[in-house]
Amino acid sequence: MSINAADLRAELKRLRRDEGRTLVKLLASPTIRAALGDPSEGRLLEQFDAAVLQLGNDLRSLALKNAFAIGMREPAILKTRRETFGAQEAVERGPDTIVNWENEKLEELVARLLAGGQRRQDEHLLVVVAITGGVITVVAEGLSLSGTPERHRYNPVGEPFIHAFIYQLPPYAAPNRLTIAGLFLDQPPGTVYAEATGDLLGFCCGDGRQRLDVVAGGIPGIEAAAHVAVHWDKPQPGVFFGLHWRPQGLPDS
Repeated sequence: MSINAADLRAELKRLRRDEGRTLVKLLASPTIRAALGDPSEGRLLEQFDAAVLQLGNDLRSLALKNAFAIGMREPAILKTRRETFGAQEAVERGPDTIVNWENEKLEELVARLLAGGQRRQDEHLLVVVAITGGVITVVAEGLSLSGTPERHRYNPVGEPFIHAFIYQLPPYAAPNRLTIAGLFLDQPPGTVYAEATGDLLGFCCGDGRQRLDVVAGGIPGIEAAAHVAVHWDKPQPGVFFGLHWRPQGLPDS
């Protein structure tokens, strides 16, 4: 079906009312379902939540997540959710500001879903990760085409938890090829492995990992100490793709 921006926006606004998004309300939202790629009933809620969570962790994105009641077992009405969110010490904003934040991010969600619904099946999705001091500092995601908009995200945690970048396809994307590139800006890593698995627990220790060649220098237009790249053809939704590395000086296994 054709995806109309006004219909999509109206359905999203209806979805955040009262108790927030529910499976019943999503099933009654044909434009949202089409923009998500018509997932099965069993995956509809998961894919919608993923699309919202991919907006980021800034306060405006969290306000929209709160409005949809994502992650809440017993959501109150929308008015109460806004008041509770705004009263948090890290927020301290009134309901009017919270509504403005929600609407700003809702428009971004509309734009992303529309862009996803218009993608061709033969597109090449490129994800580039910048790493400094073992910490992911920037994630840039976009189509591997000149002049195509990208979305950029950053790691809000200042200390490394695991030396890895783990990625899943957005719910609206169906590229023929996925490329993940890692740019080590300050120093080369010891070893780097690529992995694609349906089991998140086995990501760093699965038997399907592939050791990558670490290439000295950066890529055109970006300086780096070293970089790696890996390609997957016909990547499947629900699979965890990514890189994990060992800093120099640590033993390999």
